[in-house]
Amino acid sequence: MEDFFLTSAIFILTGCCCFSLPAQPVIHWQTFPDYEGIINCMLDLDSAVLAGGDGGLSCINTSTFQVTYLNSCNSGLTGTKVLALEKDTLGSVWIGTSCGLIQWQGNNWTQYTPQNSVLTAGVSAIRYNKSMDALFLGLTNGEVIRKDSNGWNLIVGTNGITVSGQVVDIECDLNGNIWAAPIFHGVYRFDGTDWQLFDQTNIPLYGTVSSIAIDDAGTVWVLGIIAKLVSFDGTAWTDHGYLPFPVNFSHYLSAEENNTLWISTTSGLYIYDGTSYTSHPVNPFLTNGDLFYHLKWKGQKLWTGSFTSGVDFASGLTVTNFPLTPELEQSGVQDIAFDNAQGKVWFATGDNQLVRAFAGGYDDINWYNISVNNSPIHTAESRAIAIDNNSTLFLGTINEGLWMRQGNNWTHYDDSSSNLNNNAITALAVDSNNNLLIGFVNGVVQSFQTNNFITLIQDPNIKSSINHIEPENDTTFWVATDSSGLIRSIIVLMMFLIQVLSGYQPTILKI
Repeated sequence: MEDFFLTSAIFILTGCCCFSLPAQPVIHWQTFPDYEGIINCMLDLDSAVLAGGDGGLSCINTSTFQVTYLNSCNSGLTGTKVLALEKDTLGSVWIGTSCGLIQWQGNNWTQYTPQNSVLTAGVSAIRYNKSMDALFLGLTNGEVIRKDSNGWNLIVGTNGITVSGQVVDIECDLNGNIWAAPIFHGVYRFDGTDWQLFDQTNIPLYGTVSSIAIDDAGTVWVLGIIAKLVSFDGTAWTDHGYLPFPVNFSHYLSAEENNTLWISTTSGLYIYDGTSYTSHPVNPFLTNGDLFYHLKWKGQKLWTGSFTSGVDFASGLTVTNFPLTPELEQSGVQDIAFDNAQGKVWFATGDNQLVRAFAGGYDDINWYNISVNNSPIHTAESRAIAIDNNSTLFLGTINEGLWMRQGNNWTHYDDSSSNLNNNAITALAVDSNNNLLIGFVNGVVQSFQTNNFITLIQDPNIKSSINHIEPENDTTFWVATDSSGLIRSIIVLMMFLIQVLSGYQPTILKI
């Protein structure tokens, strides 16, 4: 008999779906890739600062500090991994990506790929030389290309030597020589005729070169990833030693006024004056000292890009952080909720790493996130998310109970400070009465009303986790479990009639 009712119920459910809901065409699919927090490059546009990384391209307005995330939906950007940025005198921004080269000017986006240009790989380094009016590109396969009014030209030497490995930086010195730094293979110079390799066999530098800079005097500075600096004056190389402890690795080098060198390292920003290395005073105030990039901006102001914490803006010793998480922080999306009042969709990402977000939101233009940088949450593993009619956001976690955000205010409920059943929440839903329904790992369903948790369902199988809750109307909701089948709960005169379509007898719980 139970099998008959179960079969009949399934038939009614599937039958209604088959005959009353016509098939709908798929209009558009859009995939948002997971985000990686490394900032590979930055570009000063005066009115804005661009930050490119493994998660895409972000534009920070330097007046309002509003962040716009550029992606395939609102720009001509293709792919998400931005490796290099440069601008020319005509106002074009050149973007090097793992897929090729993009020219951005105003509202126009032009893409150059192996299909419509001489590019044979992604573009990992870009340098514009004003005196030559030429763009020099370093590719991920080691090729170096010059782009100017004469078209595209692969730079090859007559001696058979070619750059070997992905080019991480490229520069033009005052004599017109081209310098290219590939991964693992020293630094190369092209003098107009041939490429010459400088490595540990002929200069005082070992390992990978991470960055090159040319100062106002024409001296070429080369930074090793192992935190060592050397220079070339056109005749001889000079060893400037290693950066001081605790620096282990160094990533980016810039030549600033008075021929000082600024260096982004794993231990913050350092300045070299030709004699000694000095830790920048802003270092203790940075969100993350593991720097990949920096921009000295308008006097004493500074932009830094880090390994995991986006971008910091420093005015003196006052630091403002921009997490820059435009895409989903990881691919493991646990739950989705819609905020109809604000036109946003929110995702529970389930991550408890400090460098990640616990939830992300999107409104077709901008991305938002809930992380340690903008919430009191630190070690939660989110599993469920829900939004009520007042735009109150609820985040259910598997280890910290329930977090509630109203505006900018956060409230935390757990089993030690409230009558929440337990801290392992697996499902959330908001019913038509704007009440929150909460499912737990032990088969319990509770309702949250006026800071009080009321138990509605207790599955006799305590190992039956609640997978999903779906309100049907004002008095009925459905519960999907992982081992006790499907439960339908009907509210009748303050009593909850549990109709179980999985095998065990229905029970009635009174409140």
